[in-house]
This record gives sequence, structure tokens and C-alpha cells, in this order.
Amino acid sequence: MTPIEAAWLAGVIDGEGSIGLYDYGREGRRVLIQVSNTNEAFVNKMRELIGCGSKVLRTNQHLKKDMRFPHLGRKPIFHYALKGSARCYVVLKQIIPYLIIKKQLAQTIVDEIESKPFGRWKNQLEEKKMIHSERMKETWKSPIMRKRRIEGMLKFQEEKRCRKGLF
Repeated sequence: MTPIEAAWLAGVIDGEGSIGLYDYGREGRRVLIQVSNTNEAFVNKMRELIGCGSKVLRTNQHLKKDMRFPHLGRKPIFHYALKGSARCYVVLKQIIPYLIIKKQLAQTIVDEIESKPFGRWKNQLEEKKMIHSERMKETWKSPIMRKRRIEGMLKFQEEKRCRKGLF
């Protein structure tokens, strides 16, 4: 990013977005940068500058089910999210000099990433990582094990949605 683009992005995140460090239990810690806006071009520009992340259109149907009469004139909202410690770290390092409101929070998150590596494998020896990698490759060759693992992942995601109330 150029300094002008980094400054624009910092202003967007300061004014319209959020930065956070979240603990997802079994999945570990994760950094998340989010921005929501009713202008799609605005959100697209942010995604273009960063180069990755997800954009979702949210309409009245995405409101909670217990809201019986949502405001009919509500505009659709475009929500951009960048997840992952490595990706967010790169972005935060570039925009910290230009942040005003969220500067201290961003610096705290960057310091946390630099001092305590994320992920369950960050603190393991290389040979242990290799042994586990080889073992996983072997199990994926079996169609039965592959099916079990995929079913387990799907079940975990479904349980996660139920815990969040997203039935």
C-alpha cells in the first residue's frame, strides 16, 4: 500500500470499522478487522486495497428472527471482514502511523502477535510438526477416514452456528 492508501484505510477503520483480538476457544486466538457500510463501492475499494478478505451483503432477512417488524426503509449493508493474525498483522503494521482513535488498540494487538505467536503449532519443534503432517497425509489417503474427518468438520461448524444462535 502507498502511504496515501494506508492513511485512507486507517481513516475508514477509525471511523467505520473495528479491530479486535478474539479467543475462539479450540480454534485459538484470531485478529479480526471489520468495516460495514451501505455503499458497496466503498467496501469494494477497501477489499481492493487489502487484496483479500470477505464481503457479505446484509439485508433485512439477516436481522434476528425475534424482530417482528424490521424497518422497511433500511438500506442493505455491505460488511467486509479480514480474519487471520498474519493478514491483519501486515495491514495493521502499515496503518498504525495514521490511526487516531484505534491506534493504541492496534499497537497492543501488534505487540501481542509479536510477543506470543498464535496457533497451536507455533511453539512446537519442527520434527514434531513434520511427524504430524505425515500422519495427517496418510489418514487422508483413506476414503473412510477422509469422510469421517469431513463429517466431523461439518458437525463442528453446525454446532458453532447453533451456539451463536444462527440456526
